[in-house]
Amino acid sequence: IKAKAASVILVHNHPSGDTEPSEDDLIITKRIVEAGKIMGIEVLDHIIITKDQTLSFKERKLIYTGTLTPFTSTHKSQPKILCSFAIGWV
Repeated sequence: IKAKAASVILVHNHPSGDTEPSEDDLIITKRIVEAGKIMGIEVLDHIIITKDQTLSFKERKLIYTGTLTPFTSTHKSQPKILCSFAIGWV
């Protein structure tokens, strides 16, 4: 919101190694998508990662990524990396 993002991709890990989304994953994703629609921020995907696999909600058709109408703004923002992370396994 502070960076005036037009879209986001949600990513989290499942240390268990199972990429299958939990009921909580499905519920929170739906809530974030709904909140994003209100704010004009599209959730492009939600990705679950494990040591050996990934699961894309978009590829599994668990998330709708329709085009949202962005708020009208005269501000021309440049793409930014808002979050970066490294993942390692011991």
